Amino acid sequence: MKSGSFRINPFSLSKRIKRPLILDGAMGSLLQQNDVPIDKKAWVTFANIEYPDKVLKIHRDYVKAGADIITTNTFRTNPAALTEYCSTKQIKILRAAVMLAEEAVQNEPVFIAGSNAPAE
Repeated sequence: MKSGSFRINPFSLSKRIKRPLILDGAMGSLLQQNDVPIDKKAWVTFANIEYPDKVLKIHRDYVKAGADIITTNTFRTNPAALTEYCSTKQIKILRAAVMLAEEAVQNEPVFIAGSNAPAE
């Protein structure tokens, strides 16, 4: 989250507003419930480029529900999960994930965090 030319520290913000920040919830299981196919290794990572409208809707729903932080749909984007895909496709998936989160947030005071599972 940027405000003018300075960055806001989420821990300072939480202290100032006297409450914990609210993180969004599941992304992958909601995409599964919305009929997004699962890749054996990458899980629902391809939704960023194949079903961007569904990813965007979930992000927007979390923002509308009051999340202070949303996480990108990048849970299975570590090199171990995407080794069989070319680096160009990996970059496209990651960029799409960040752009969708940014589009969902627009001018709302919401942080965007990355998400990545442990590598095998």
